[in-house]
Amino acid sequence: MAKKPLMNLRPADLKALGIGLELSMVIGGLGYAGYWLDEKFGSDPWLLLTGVFLGISGGSWHAIKMANGGKLPDMGFDKLAKKKDKPPDRKD
Repeated sequence: MAKKPLMNLRPADLKALGIGLELSMVIGGLGYAGYWLDEKFGSDPWLLLTGVFLGISGGSWHAIKMANGGKLPDMGFDKLAKKKDKPPDRKD
């Protein structure tokens, strides 16, 4: 009986495979949409490059979010915003 290769993978491995597949599909899909629009409007290669750039940036954002359990990592921006809203201490 033949072994099923995906049956021996751990859940973390399957999650990584899913994230990689989603990333490649977003980049490929937006790249193809840009190519199609370039063909339609005759604006070679600008819409293709725009689609690929949007796919890479949006797909990377989504991959980072999914790798962290569906939330973005805390980069300390909340602390900066709170300091900015707070008026400076005045010493007279």
